[in-house]
Amino acid sequence: MELASQLKHSNLPLLLINQELFGMRTYSVQPKELLNDIRNYKTTFDLAKQMYMTTFAPADAGDNWDDWWANDVYGWGNNDAPTQNGYMEKMYALWEVFVPLWCDNMRAPEYFRFVQVPLGRRPINYYKIDSFLSSYLDKKTSKQQLRCFWGAMKPGDRIQFLESRMVNPID
Repeated sequence: MELASQLKHSNLPLLLINQELFGMRTYSVQPKELLNDIRNYKTTFDLAKQMYMTTFAPADAGDNWDDWWANDVYGWGNNDAPTQNGYMEKMYALWEVFVPLWCDNMRAPEYFRFVQVPLGRRPINYYKIDSFLSSYLDKKTSKQQLRCFWGAMKPGDRIQFLESRMVNPID
């Protein structure tokens, strides 16, 4: 006897039966943008990984392809300016989407890593992004950093990064 007919003939309230049959087992349709973003993430991540592995992981070069890729992603996100000079607007725009998810009592940004500490009043979001990048993300492995960065990028950003690497081959 199948579950539906068993529940129908039981003495359980109709509300409970409907919740059991339809409530918890239904699929909520995801927005098309999200599904496209997930597909783009996987496709572009795999393409970039293959590109960096074939360039930086030949038998004689060692296994540091992920370090090269992470360095290039940071450079791309910071408009090819060194991160020790602070972050550029593009970097803040990239991470802006995550700010509402972070707690208000994050660790202080590690400004001692910068050549010059940012001066003047800036948006609180910049402080949080500085804190996340310097106190949290920098402590992760290159592979973990790449996955976080790739997730922060929008589909167009990922494609733009890949195109910039294909037009200007990696030395």
